[in-house]
Amino acid sequence: MCCSDLNGFVFEKVDDHTYAAAMDYDLADYNGDTAAIDCQLTVAGLTGVQNAYDADGSYLRTRLDGRWKLNFTASSGDTANRIGTVSEPEVNGYTLSSVIAAPGETRVTVQLSADAPEGATLQLFSADGQKLQCASSRPSADSSAVSYDFDAAPADAAGLTVKLVDKNTDPLVELAQWDVSLPTE
Repeated sequence: MCCSDLNGFVFEKVDDHTYAAAMDYDLADYNGDTAAIDCQLTVAGLTGVQNAYDADGSYLRTRLDGRWKLNFTASSGDTANRIGTVSEPEVNGYTLSSVIAAPGETRVTVQLSADAPEGATLQLFSADGQKLQCASSRPSADSSAVSYDFDAAPADAAGLTVKLVDKNTDPLVELAQWDVSLPTE
């Protein structure tokens, strides 16, 4: 059961006395060695929220005084990444540059045409039609390409569908669509 997404952390209840937090840290702009990254996480100012309410209807909260430090080593490898392929990368003047399905996210990069509408945005679907949520997007320096980070593709997925749509239209106008093949283990 997911509790909340707070500043990049997702907290999850493990049992009645234990909670776990997961943090997603983007290494896209990191230039150092990713084989062993020494990390230190400092946490302070935590507040516990009970599943009970005060007289005003607000959750009961308990401040957890103190500071905690956690030292650990993290690594990033691409051995589990799956590189997607398409038969026709260019559709209607838009080019699907890359699809990388990693265990923690799926990154899709598209080259936009010069006349792309301002509302051009990507959508990503699993083979069974489930829409994967977009966590972030970053345009290239010259804005000719945009990289999108989506939820992780299902580990057993052999394919994905990428759609470029104009989000400023109702109903959405589809500008391009690609069927992406992913290697399976």
